[in-house]
Amino acid sequence: MGILMNWDGVSGLSVADAVGADFVRVEHLFTDANVTSAGILQAQCVDIARLRKRINTKVPVYADVYEVHGVPLGRKPIEDAAWEAVHEA
Repeated sequence: MGILMNWDGVSGLSVADAVGADFVRVEHLFTDANVTSAGILQAQCVDIARLRKRINTKVPVYADVYEVHGVPLGRKPIEDAAWEAVHEA
């Protein structure tokens, strides 16, 4: 069982940890920033990483590399963005 809370990976991770979920799904943006119809979306990875450390959870996070409905600021090849998401975020 996984948890997804639209637009809020921090809350999703909190709930996933509390209920013993198998994973949390972070939609929309994990790294970088995107321009969307809702404005500029900013990455959630730092806040999620802080929470993971603070609550000492092992719940895996599955996240989007790019927002499908946005335009990345400073676009890079998907392979590079994926590498950064795994190794630097």
